[in-house]
Amino acid sequence: MAFEGNDDCDVHMPPKDLAGFDLGDGGVSEDRAPVLASPEYKSHRIGDADTVVERVDPVEFAKTKMEELYMYIQTLEQEKVALVGEADLWKEREAKQRASNVALSKRLEELERSVCEISEQKAALHKRVFADDVQPAIRDLDKEYITLLSNQIEALQMSLDETDRARQSAVFKIGELSVGETSASRNEWIAQFKHDYELLLQRSKLSLAQLSERHAVAMDVALRKQQLDHASALDKLRLAHEIQLAEWRHEEARRAKEVESAMEADRHSVRLEMKHHMQNAQIHQKIAIKGSALRADPQAADDAVVVRLALEALRGRRMDALKKLSVIRNAFWRQELHRRWSWWRHAAVHATRRRDEALRGLRRCVQRRAVHGMRGAFHTWRWAASAASQQGLHTAVMQQVLSGERILRWVVARWRRRVFVAFWTWRMRALAAPSSDSAQLRSEITKLHEELAKTKAETWRCKRQMLQQFKQSAM
Repeated sequence: MAFEGNDDCDVHMPPKDLAGFDLGDGGVSEDRAPVLASPEYKSHRIGDADTVVERVDPVEFAKTKMEELYMYIQTLEQEKVALVGEADLWKEREAKQRASNVALSKRLEELERSVCEISEQKAALHKRVFADDVQPAIRDLDKEYITLLSNQIEALQMSLDETDRARQSAVFKIGELSVGETSASRNEWIAQFKHDYELLLQRSKLSLAQLSERHAVAMDVALRKQQLDHASALDKLRLAHEIQLAEWRHEEARRAKEVESAMEADRHSVRLEMKHHMQNAQIHQKIAIKGSALRADPQAADDAVVVRLALEALRGRRMDALKKLSVIRNAFWRQELHRRWSWWRHAAVHATRRRDEALRGLRRCVQRRAVHGMRGAFHTWRWAASAASQQGLHTAVMQQVLSGERILRWVVARWRRRVFVAFWTWRMRALAAPSSDSAQLRSEITKLHEELAKTKAETWRCKRQMLQQFKQSAM
């Protein structure tokens, strides 16, 4: 009864054409039969017909050896998985440390840029708004703020250097662990390194939290000071404008009063002049009338004087009207000029404010775009890193499965060779010295082959289950 199995790995019954196979003179030597010569079989000797055969069950021996081999393979795989997990953990921690270093360096650059921008904005605001008497105080405030920011930058740089030194020490300790001699020293180094790493991580987190709180407090204080300075500057500017407007109004009122007083004085002087002219005319008329012997007509002389006085009065009123018109025109022109100057000042202030708001909006848009770009790059890197880690894990699992399959095939091939050599040894001895127990031995060998085939099927089933477990753990 032959077993129908796989041609690659299954053990078959002896073929029919092996009966006529000639081995030559010497037959099979002892070194060609390692199974029979091994001490595990406890004197597996086949003699004459009356010789007692003492041997160990090869199926049980094969099962025991396969179980030991599987246990050894599983131990090696567990150690390899533990080592790979530990190496991945250290790599991940080193990557996190590098990412934190890069983030700290970027944070330092951003703080330096913000310090430069804030100093430039404050300098421009001071030049545009504040007077000369408050500039020394503002300069002192700027120096204090810049000193605070420089201290924060130095603290961040010190934390960055400390983190870099910790990373270097971690790499050095990892190297020492990789070249360690015993597992006890390795475990001690690992525990010490974990303790040091946790302490360093807590210190770095605490220092970063303190620095962030200090920076937030300093920024809050600086912003409040800037708001108060801006509000006081606006109040000063508004008061200066109100004082200037009050001065202009006072000047206009004084000028109007001067014009009115001048016009009143002009009127009084014109009246006095007209009265003086009339008196002179009357005197001249009396003198002319007395000297002319009263031959002319007195009514005509009076009419001429009246006409001349009326013309002079008309000329005086016309001059008064021209003076009033010139004063009114000058007042209108001055008012229009003041209105346009005020509008120009307000328009310039509004234009400057709109330009500053536009610049701030553009800066916020650029910063938001940069943040979005950095976030997208970080997500891309994280997905790529996770995919690479998954692929590496899958590759490692498949390599372990393939190595186990290779070891299993090598063991099965060696076992088949031993069984084949033992079978040929037995067959040649059986053909050389036939006995009555050949049929019984043949049936026992057939049973052994069937049990070996069942063992092989069970082995393949276990291997498939292990492969499925590896795939599930990898997924």
